[in-house]
Amino acid sequence: MMGLALDTLRQKLYYTDEGDDAKIGEISTDGSGHRVVLRHSIMKPRAVVLHDERRLVGTTTHTDAVVACTEALS
Repeated sequence: MMGLALDTLRQKLYYTDEGDDAKIGEISTDGSGHRVVLRHSIMKPRAVVLHDERRLVGTTTHTDAVVACTEALS
């Protein structure tokens, strides 16, 4: 895991994983409801970016460019 972001409004924790199966994942703060929210088009994800107003979650690369976003905040 590289990056973590806590959505206190929705009680969700988002994380990036940069291994062979790079992805952004989501899990409830009580440990339930794990799901992958973004898997395709991610290479070396670093930080998780949340945009509450637009209901987006994304990631940055090691060069800090936002490279992928998806409507995932529910």
